[in-house]
Amino acid sequence: MTDEIRSLRDAAADRMRLGDPAGALMVFDRLLTLTPDDPVGQVNRGNALNRLGRAAEALAGFDRAIALSPRMAVAHSNRAQTLNTLDRFDEALAGADRALALDPGLANAWRHRGMALFRLERLDAALESFREAARLTSGPQAAEPLAEVGMVLAELGRDDEALAAYDRAAAIDPQATGVRYRRAHARLLRRDFAGGWEDYEARWQGRFADDRPVAGVAPELRRRLTLFPTVEMLRGRRVLAVAEQGIGDEIMFASVLPDLAAVAGDVACLADRRLQGLLSHSMPGIEVLAGRGPELADPARFDLIVALGSLPHAFRRAATDFPGLAYLKPADDVGEAWRTRLGPAGRRRRIGISWRGGVARTRTNVRSMELETLRPLLERPDCEFVSLQYGDVAAELATFNATIARPVLSFPVPEIDDFEQLAGLVSALDAVVTVQTAVAHLTGALGRPGLVMIPRRAEWRYGAAGEDIPWYGSLRLLRQTDEAGWAPVIDRVIAGIGAMPQSAG
Repeated sequence: MTDEIRSLRDAAADRMRLGDPAGALMVFDRLLTLTPDDPVGQVNRGNALNRLGRAAEALAGFDRAIALSPRMAVAHSNRAQTLNTLDRFDEALAGADRALALDPGLANAWRHRGMALFRLERLDAALESFREAARLTSGPQAAEPLAEVGMVLAELGRDDEALAAYDRAAAIDPQATGVRYRRAHARLLRRDFAGGWEDYEARWQGRFADDRPVAGVAPELRRRLTLFPTVEMLRGRRVLAVAEQGIGDEIMFASVLPDLAAVAGDVACLADRRLQGLLSHSMPGIEVLAGRGPELADPARFDLIVALGSLPHAFRRAATDFPGLAYLKPADDVGEAWRTRLGPAGRRRRIGISWRGGVARTRTNVRSMELETLRPLLERPDCEFVSLQYGDVAAELATFNATIARPVLSFPVPEIDDFEQLAGLVSALDAVVTVQTAVAHLTGALGRPGLVMIPRRAEWRYGAAGEDIPWYGSLRLLRQTDEAGWAPVIDRVIAGIGAMPQSAG
């Protein structure tokens, strides 16, 4: 090994250790011009690419490493991790199994195997894999696999055991942000809001130096984020609130913006472009900017920059801090235009429906259903149904509508992609029936009656039990309770709709 190669390897390792994967990647690229057939170099370069969120490129690097050294267990293991990132879970499981056939003591391969099994909903096998990873790991490194044990226990409904696993993991390594972030979900699910929001801030810690967006927030803004905000910290200050994560979360966390505006000196919010009109009309005292990039707002204008999801740390410390009141409202002419367009409903209740939510990583398979599953509801003669489903479902609706006496009404995607238009449509309806998706958040934020169909293991936002949700006073949660699937839930939806007043027509 030449001095130059040794020096480059040391420099790349230092950059990775200091949280500079972009700098490390440049060094790895230089190394591979000198040693193109080095499988270790290919693996290390793939690791840097993964850190930068460039999973497809990382996968190609691991494939190259395996071609150079087919029995290199760590290359197979890291390839499995990348396949999990790409939602290719069956391939990830096969890759992890190959790594373990080569090296049964490779703890990370057990972790990647467990994650693939977890995503494939083979929970008992996932639990055993994570437990084996924890057994093989010592010191602070044992915290992450132990937290993954907690994650599976939570999914199995063993909430007390899950929280205990998170607590043990946090005791092993109090600085493990992934552990605290998972524990945040467990605490918030149990409505331990004070403890939950404290742990929830861990989603940002350790990521400030990354050169890729996290939760949609650009690095330039992320590095200035104020964590663990308090009311006193915000009082009288010029504050920029930066929306994060999915649009449903943006709607939910936007409920705290009026609280912020009541104490801060000046408030602006960076939000998804689809929410700009709705938020602007609903909260005229807040400047709403469409997007999340630093070019949209001069950071020098503001004393503090706060993630939207961090505001509950200051304003929602207990269940009594949730007002549960409507806080969004479309412009009057938007709502009136939709009422005119829909026309008179006669004496039928006019009900909006959404039956699909999330993506593979956010468990769309357990949150969603086929439109056919809703047939017992959609055949009610005293109701008229309107699709609120996002995405292109025209073909699915056409197939279903050909089999039903009163077709489900729908509108082209561009007409309801903007959430002020969607809010106008929802405001013109008598009620909404939906799975857990952004439509549920919008319905609650508008204060419109809504029945939300919840899988057996709900997202933390919806709590572990009960029919209420602290964020929205107008929603009723109808939960799966056993292995019978959605049929009993839909029966309760039908009963709930039947109990609602007839439409004024």
